[in-house]
Amino acid sequence: MIATVYQGDDVVYSFRKLSKMYPENDLEVYRTTDSRGKQVYAITLGGYLDSAEAARRVDRAREGGRKDAYRWQSQNWGGDVSEELERN
Repeated sequence: MIATVYQGDDVVYSFRKLSKMYPENDLEVYRTTDSRGKQVYAITLGGYLDSAEAARRVDRAREGGRKDAYRWQSQNWGGDVSEELERN
């Protein structure tokens, strides 16, 4: 995961900005809830990945200045909503 966003309008902006920063990867966005039950969007470099590939992408994102990039495993993310964002 390279970013988490809480506001719907902010997720569209963040998705577009990050898509330009990482054009070689398909960004995916998952709408889920945080530990307090608040809706949050998780922006990822490629969605569901094996552990080794996720580690490589986190390293690359951090090298590019994304200090909040980290690996996260969740069964509650559901499906990718990035196509909805591209239409906005």
